[in-house]
Amino acid sequence: GQRTSEGPAHSPDGGAGTGDPINASELASIVDPIVNWVYGTYAEGTDALGTPIADLSNQIVTDEGASERCGGDSLFLILVQTNSDGNSIVKIIEGEDADLAWEVDLGSTDLVKASPIIVDLDEDGTQELILVYDAGGAMYVDAYSPQLHCSVTGWSPGGSKSGELLWSWSDDDLKISNDATDWTT
Repeated sequence: GQRTSEGPAHSPDGGAGTGDPINASELASIVDPIVNWVYGTYAEGTDALGTPIADLSNQIVTDEGASERCGGDSLFLILVQTNSDGNSIVKIIEGEDADLAWEVDLGSTDLVKASPIIVDLDEDGTQELILVYDAGGAMYVDAYSPQLHCSVTGWSPGGSKSGELLWSWSDDDLKISNDATDWTT
């Protein structure tokens, strides 16, 4: 079957103005974007084809005196970046101040293009992070329950994540990445 779609109509004068968004006949175009913040110096921003944004406020571990400092009202975004050693690093960035709140090193992988998935797998009110990637000729699926540690001095993104890895699955016969460089053929 055909996999094309058409987006809704846009124009600089679109939108609902002060009315209900459901009553807009076309959406407003962003014609003069403004960058609120930038994280790091990684040229690509993220290796993945999408950047999930999530409310991770239920995952913040902090003491009472640091609750305002520690992103309780912020959204968080998830990036996948390749470091200078060639390892894939998954990072959770606090959205208000662009601070690194959590990270895990996946080790040497193929370029991770699959977007991380945020979902409450066990319906306990905390979000899980699903990662899909290829490494060593096999496909891996990892599920993490990230705990974001913060104090009055800021976030503590490092440390072992072994207690936050809920499960990992791999298959030597499957691969999610493609060796081809031309995706149109």
